[in-house]
Amino acid sequence: MGRIEIFLIAAGVVSLLSLAAPELGILPAITIIGIPLAFAYWFTPAFFTVALLAYIIYRFLPLPGMVGGAVSLIFAGVLLAIPPYLLNMPILSKAASLAKEDRDTFQLPLKTDVLANREKFRFRKDGNRCDGVCLHALLSGTAKRFLVAHMDNPSGDIVPDQDVTAFHLENREVCPSTQAKTGEPKLEFLRSKGDKGRTADPLESLKLRAAEGVCLVSAPAKLGEADVVISRGLITPGVRWNTRAGYGLFNDTVSAERTSVHVKTAGEGFKETYRATEVRYRPFAWLLLPAASMSSGPSLHSGWWRRQAKINVKSRYHNPTEWAEFLTGPLGLDLKLEGEDTKQKTLVKLRRRLDEGTSPSAAERALFVQYFNRLEQRGATRIERQDFDLASRMLASTEYPVPPKLHYLVAYAEREAGPDGLEQFADLLIDRLIERGRQPGTERDEQLRHLVLAVNRLPDRTLQDRRDDMLALARSPRMQVQGYTALQRLAAYGDTAVPTLLALMEVGLEGGEHFYRKNQFQHPYLGGLVGLCRAGHTAQSALDPLRRMSEAGRLPQHAGYGRLLFTTLLRLGEDPERVRALFVAAARNKANATDKHFERLEARTKRIKPACYY
Repeated sequence: MGRIEIFLIAAGVVSLLSLAAPELGILPAITIIGIPLAFAYWFTPAFFTVALLAYIIYRFLPLPGMVGGAVSLIFAGVLLAIPPYLLNMPILSKAASLAKEDRDTFQLPLKTDVLANREKFRFRKDGNRCDGVCLHALLSGTAKRFLVAHMDNPSGDIVPDQDVTAFHLENREVCPSTQAKTGEPKLEFLRSKGDKGRTADPLESLKLRAAEGVCLVSAPAKLGEADVVISRGLITPGVRWNTRAGYGLFNDTVSAERTSVHVKTAGEGFKETYRATEVRYRPFAWLLLPAASMSSGPSLHSGWWRRQAKINVKSRYHNPTEWAEFLTGPLGLDLKLEGEDTKQKTLVKLRRRLDEGTSPSAAERALFVQYFNRLEQRGATRIERQDFDLASRMLASTEYPVPPKLHYLVAYAEREAGPDGLEQFADLLIDRLIERGRQPGTERDEQLRHLVLAVNRLPDRTLQDRRDDMLALARSPRMQVQGYTALQRLAAYGDTAVPTLLALMEVGLEGGEHFYRKNQFQHPYLGGLVGLCRAGHTAQSALDPLRRMSEAGRLPQHAGYGRLLFTTLLRLGEDPERVRALFVAAARNKANATDKHFERLEARTKRIKPACYY
C-alpha cells in the first residue's frame, strides 16, 4: 500500500467523521487560532471526493506522472460538474417561470373608497382583524371601508362572491369590541433624522377617535365590493436552508413571495395591474460535493454543496419599511398618521377631564392608558414633566385608571422631582396600592401590577412613614399572590417586618411539599424570603426561625430556591461553614458543590445589589 492509498484512507476516515458530526469543527473555531483547522475539517469531505475520483481515473489512464495527475483532476472536475448542470435545469426553469409574468401597468391615482387585503392568516382563519394597513387606511381617510379576506393562496384569482370582513369608522355612543391590532403586516415608515416627535401608533389614534365618538365597526361583506384588492403572501415555500435540503437530489428549494394588485374595471371585473414576485432558490453549486452548512441556529449539518440565488430581491436582509414604501410609493396611498398631533389631543382631553373633576368614559380610560403605555418605547417621546404631573393627578383619583409604566415615572421623579416631589409621588402610589390591593378576589389585575412594579422601584426612605400601611397590606390574599414583589420591600423596616415576612413564608408553605408549583403559594413564600434576604443584617431576628424551619426540612433547597435560601442565611449572619454544609448536602450534582461554587455564592451576597432573587 503506497503513500497515496494511506493518505486517501486517512482522509476518508476524517470525511466520515466530518459528515457525521460537523459541529465538532466549532470547538477549534472558537479559539480563533484553530479556525484554519476547523475549515480543513469541514472541507475534507469535498477534497476527499475529488481526490478519490481523480485517483480512480488516474489508475485507468495510460498517462503517467504529473501529466496523468493533471488530466485526472480535469476529468474528475468535469464528471462532478455534469450532475449539478442537469439537476439545476428544472430549478432554474421553475424560478424563472414564477417571476416571468410580473407586471406594473396600473395608473395613478387609484380609486380607494373600498380597499381589500388578501393574505393567509396563520392560526386564525375565522378571526379576521383590522391590522396595521387597515387601521392606517381608515384613520388617514384613504379608504372609507377596508375588506379583510383570508386565502390559502393569495395569488389566486379574485372570487367576487368570497365572504370577507369589512371594517369602517362610524359615529356611535358606545363602541363595539371590534378586533384590531398593529402587528403583521405592520407598517413602519422611514423617519428623517430631524424628526424627534412621537411616532404614530394606529391603536392610539383609534382610541382617540373612539373617545371622540368615532368607532371601528365590522360587518360581513363580499370581496367583489372592493375597488382595489391587494394580495400578498407565500406562493411556494420551498427549502431555504441547505440543512433541510440535505442530500436530497430532487428537493424543492424554490421559495417565492408575491405581491399583486387587482383593480376593478368597468365591464371587465377585476384586472391584475401589478405583480411582483420575489424568488429565492438554492441550486446546486458548480460541483456535486458534500459540504457542511449552518442552519438558522448555531448548529451545523451536512448536505450537497448549494449556492444562494434570487430574482427580484432587493436585499438579502429584512427591510421593515419595505411594505409601507410600496403602499405609499407605487400605489400612491396616503397612509401616514400624525403621532404628535394625537399626543397633543390626548393631553388636552386628559387635562380637561381632570380640571372638570368628571369621570372619564370607558373609551377615554382606554385612551389614557394607551398614552402612558407608550412612554419610553422606541419611537415615543421621552417622559416630560407634564406626563409626571398628569399621572400624579390620575393616581390621586380612583375615578381614573392607574397609568402604566409607573416605574419609569418613579425613575423620573428621582432625577427631576426632588425629595419632596418623590415623597408625594410615593404616597400616591401606596394609597392606590392599598385601594387596589384590598379588593376581594385574586383574579389578575393589570392596574395592581403597574403599582407593584412602581413601589418595588421606590427608595427605602420613601417607605418609612408608610410602615403600618405596608405591613397591613401583607395580610391581603390579593397582594400575597399578585403584589408579592411589592411586599418584598418590607425589608426596609428591618426587624420590625420579620414577623410579617415569616408569616408570608408560612402562607406559602401551607401549600404542601410542592407548594412552589402554584402561584397561590409560591408568590407569598418568595415575597417573605426575598424580603428577608434584602433586609440582611437589619433582620437578624429571623435567623433562628429560619434555622428551625430548615432543620425541619420545610424549606426547599434545590435549584433557585436553595440559592435564595443560602444567600438569605449568609446575609442574616449565619455561620458560613454551616451554610456550606447545607449547600453541599442540597446539591444534586456534586460537581456544582465545590468550594469554588460556594465562594462564588458567598461573594454575591456582599455586592451592593446582592443576589436576592429566585
